[in-house]
Amino acid sequence: MGCTFLDWSINFLAGQNKFFNYKLGWHDLTHDPITKATAHGHRKNHPNGFAETQRCVEQLQQHTDFASLYPTLQHLNQLAAEHGLSLSGISQSDWEPLYKLWYQDYCDSLHWLAAQGAKIIYVELNKSLPLYLIQTRSNYNLMTGRDAVDADEIRHGTDLMFFNANVNKWDNPTTTWDWRERLALNQRPFSYEPQNIDLSFQHLWLDSQELWFNGRNKMLDILAWLEIPITQSRLPQWYKMFDQWQHLQFQAVEFQFQYQHIVNAIVNNWNYAIDLTFDQEVVIQHCLIYQHNLNLKTWQLEKFPKNTKDLHQLLEPNIHQVPQIYS
Repeated sequence: MGCTFLDWSINFLAGQNKFFNYKLGWHDLTHDPITKATAHGHRKNHPNGFAETQRCVEQLQQHTDFASLYPTLQHLNQLAAEHGLSLSGISQSDWEPLYKLWYQDYCDSLHWLAAQGAKIIYVELNKSLPLYLIQTRSNYNLMTGRDAVDADEIRHGTDLMFFNANVNKWDNPTTTWDWRERLALNQRPFSYEPQNIDLSFQHLWLDSQELWFNGRNKMLDILAWLEIPITQSRLPQWYKMFDQWQHLQFQAVEFQFQYQHIVNAIVNNWNYAIDLTFDQEVVIQHCLIYQHNLNLKTWQLEKFPKNTKDLHQLLEPNIHQVPQIYS
């Protein structure tokens, strides 16, 4: 949602030239953190879980008096192992308590940091934008607990975790067209609900859209709240980086605003140009199945055509028995 860019921006606008990473040590703070789809050129402190967050802070306190970190959830495979569970085909009865433990550990991290005197900025995704989350932004494989080779490996890992039994029922579970259709049936792309994290400690809360659409002004407010003077000479470079990063966010959220028109155009044989990613194709096929009781003739279709009229020609009645999840 932009927390890496936010972390870099605070350090950059504060005039920092060096950055201490608790795993990598000191290095020069980059003046250009933008990569293909993120700001991950900035090597942030990104501890996973409460225990690692504590170790990270201990390292930072030993080496620098100006430090930032972006703590996140514990690696799920580690948490499962601690409770004697395997993520491969995990049952619903095991998943629900594990999920609660996962977020309680994260909540413990935040409360502990607040008790240490850290100034906490909490960025939340608005629940009206669930499709922002379909883009694979992390390279972490939940199943293996290590970085993945590519986005497909991450998808397969998640697939095996949640839909392992279902995978085995398909004749060709890894062909693009069967994989797409199976995910369209299994996934619930609109079910996102923000976590009810205990935010009773002092903090600055931000809707992620404030960063995306009003970031030039919002960063000034953030630095003021942190009581960090802005290095004015760095503002022109920061504006340049922000514009590039903002464009990436527009690309990530654009599909949320377009998907319903794409579905309507397919159903009604309207002319509308498209160029969808695999994850976006899954959402469109999901909508056709669950909202219109239609499906697509996708055998050997590696990628959707680039106009909705062409997809209209592939429509057929849906034959899958699916629950009524939309009114």
